[in-house]
Amino acid sequence: MNDHPAARRAKVLAHYGKNAEAERELRHALQADPQNTELLLALLEVRPKPSPPGGLRHQLIGWLLLFGSVTVTMAPLFLGIKPLELRFQLVPDDNLLLVLALGGFLAVTIASLVAGLYLFFWLWFSYLRRLPIEERNFAEGKLALSLNLYSMEPQYSRVRRRMLGSVRADA
Repeated sequence: MNDHPAARRAKVLAHYGKNAEAERELRHALQADPQNTELLLALLEVRPKPSPPGGLRHQLIGWLLLFGSVTVTMAPLFLGIKPLELRFQLVPDDNLLLVLALGGFLAVTIASLVAGLYLFFWLWFSYLRRLPIEERNFAEGKLALSLNLYSMEPQYSRVRRRMLGSVRADA
């Protein structure tokens, strides 16, 4: 198989992600030899596969869950800023107290972000559990591309193992 020069060139082009060029190459070769099944099979291999419906929906749900999780965990913190600000206006020129307050605020902010991340993981995997396995893998792959889930390792994998199991069906 792949003895035809156009099929070999198309395979190389497709390997480097140039599927449109590979398809053009094969279509041009098929005009000269329309009965060549090797070229037809190669054309089927390089054409983009249709993605399952709902890809944008899964991405949107993932982004909304992330935004909502971080908002829910950070809102009390930011709502409490004004009362703290009023309290610190009463203490003039106490730099140590101000540094301690800022340090505490930073620590609470980081803890709130981590809590928001874990809340997002819990909500996301609860959503994924309700999907069929093929759609689940597709949705998880789409979200990984748009949200850069790799930056959230190893927490993502740890929570995933607890909620969905250890491996993906396509792995």
